[in-house]
Amino acid sequence: MRVFLLFLPFLFLSCNYGFYLSLFNEESVDSRAETMTVLTGEDVPRVDSDVFSFIVMTDVHCGASEERYNEKFFAWLKNQLAESAEKRPKFCVSLGDSADGGHESEYKEYNAFISEMASIVEEKTGDSGFKTYTILGNHDLYNNGWEQWEKLVFPKTSFYTFTIDTTTSPVTLFFFDSANGTLGDSQRDSFERVIKQNENMALVFSHYPIYAGGNLLMTLQDTTERALLLTWFAKYNVKAVFAGHAHKNYGFDSGDFREDVTASYVFQRNFRLVTVDTQSKTVSSELIEY
Repeated sequence: MRVFLLFLPFLFLSCNYGFYLSLFNEESVDSRAETMTVLTGEDVPRVDSDVFSFIVMTDVHCGASEERYNEKFFAWLKNQLAESAEKRPKFCVSLGDSADGGHESEYKEYNAFISEMASIVEEKTGDSGFKTYTILGNHDLYNNGWEQWEKLVFPKTSFYTFTIDTTTSPVTLFFFDSANGTLGDSQRDSFERVIKQNENMALVFSHYPIYAGGNLLMTLQDTTERALLLTWFAKYNVKAVFAGHAHKNYGFDSGDFREDVTASYVFQRNFRLVTVDTQSKTVSSELIEY
């Protein structure tokens, strides 16, 4: 018993086994991500070239006490929208922990932030269709936050996919619900069925990393699940994986695909500009500090 009490604080320090697990009855990932939602129509970004760019950010943590410098990010965005068409972001992906404590007010603050981003894009380019695609993080489940997330945060589903038709070839994006530190049986089985039939260049987005530069405390905790995912990524046309959670930047290149883990938008003031070339089937990303 004495040994357990000594070890207990270290469990609470880990983002994987946070103190919230002892306080809140969080939902099972299998109940949230039973089936993969396919986005279509106006919910899919419009791309009219072989090369396009988008923003990846993570761990925005609205509601946290950390001072925010959103105006510096918005200044970068305005300058970037003046760049060549290939480097103007077409959409944004936010990799979870949008809210610090899962509260309704935090999700409303997050929606105001991404709405301001969309307004800047429309003002500078005339594009009224700029969207932020958000996935769940573990902090988003605090205080039964899934109930608020599902009502307020686009696309109001935690496991989804869409395909972008470019002038050369399509690109399929997969968005995982890894907020419990696992994909769970239903989501993993559903992804397996789809990815094994995938012929498109593919990108994957997850809150929890798969590898995290070898820092296993920050990854999905089921080693069998990680091994399956790494195998499927290598075999079935996944070119890039983007993750957050670790609040640190990591890179891992398998030779078949690359995983980039990005530090927190608010705490480390990092995000990425990702560029996809569908003709050469390559993905590159620029880490940006603001």
